[in-house]
Amino acid sequence: MRDVLESVGNPQEAFRSVHIAGTKGKGSTAIMLEAILRRAGMRTGLYTSPHLVHLFERIRIGRREIRESEFVTALNALDPAMRRLRPTFFEIVTAAAFWLFRRSRVEIAVVEVGLGGRLDATNVIRPEFSIITTIDYDHTELLGRTLAKIAGEKAGIVKPGVPVFTSERKTEPRKVIEACARKAGSVIARVGRELRIRTPSVRDPRVIEFVLEVDGRPAARIRLPMPGRHQMENAALAAAVALRLGVSRGIVERGLAGVRLPGRIERVARRPEVIVDVAHNPVSIRALRRALWPCAGRCWLVFGTSRDKDFRTMLRELAPATDVGLLTRARSPRAVPPAELARVAPFPSVTIGSVARAVRLALRRAAPRDRVLVAGSFYVAGEALEELRKGR
Repeated sequence: MRDVLESVGNPQEAFRSVHIAGTKGKGSTAIMLEAILRRAGMRTGLYTSPHLVHLFERIRIGRREIRESEFVTALNALDPAMRRLRPTFFEIVTAAAFWLFRRSRVEIAVVEVGLGGRLDATNVIRPEFSIITTIDYDHTELLGRTLAKIAGEKAGIVKPGVPVFTSERKTEPRKVIEACARKAGSVIARVGRELRIRTPSVRDPRVIEFVLEVDGRPAARIRLPMPGRHQMENAALAAAVALRLGVSRGIVERGLAGVRLPGRIERVARRPEVIVDVAHNPVSIRALRRALWPCAGRCWLVFGTSRDKDFRTMLRELAPATDVGLLTRARSPRAVPPAELARVAPFPSVTIGSVARAVRLALRRAAPRDRVLVAGSFYVAGEALEELRKGR
């Protein structure tokens, strides 16, 4: 990756950056932080993965996704290095993002790790801050089968002297992150210690409100226009880093008040209510189920996932919120066949060969007071959103 970037003049050195790793919440944290920095008047870059509907969602300059012509220009610049070094798809897209950030004179880029951290293609930047969100079991065949090993891979983004912010509270992985920070001589700020979340009584389950305290003092009053208490920790990390970057309290609060998280418990229609979520492992599925507000009618679950996921546990977690399952598969070679999902589903279900057909059937069968819930993977969420947008 360094060789590829050196061939085009090391574009990653042309802008400031914040680097974000973690098992869950890193994409949401990245989107929130970029929204705050953009609200503060900075020229921002945002690099996230995977995409929901199309590739260019991964690279944003300010509010907009890059254009196809810009991506082609970046690929042309990288072509000699690609022919010589044969980088992977993710390495190519990452290099293109950094090249475009430099070309567009981005001041600061928020960069999400693709997988792991230590060996990730993004781990060539020297950020101003490193963020590590919650650690849990995912990609264990690559990152390790214990939380300590997974945390060690995620904490591989920690750089000497670069402050670290983390929302991880579990003892085993937290100690690994703390040890990595000490070894690097990096100050660490932890949710639950240096960063505290004070929550008022819940008035509306579809809105998140809390006060962020930094080192024992109120620093911001946050109101997020979305459900899911698990998003509080992500917002706390984004707000704390923005404050350390010199953004005022008012801008932090207004930036988060207007943020939108595509595919994160996203309500895209009413009557019937349609909710799309990218939850793709047992922990995120559990968080989704806990965040759902009561449904007046039946819940039609459109579900599909990848073979490397613990889909049995995911389906068990969704059972209390599901009346009928429409089990399907995304256009991915790693997708679990719907018949295999049906064999272990703990609720009445049918199998459908494509996400688009499953969504159409759910909408036809659902009554106005019912709910259609889409979950299981980024690919399933993306294909569902693509189908739903056709009707707009």
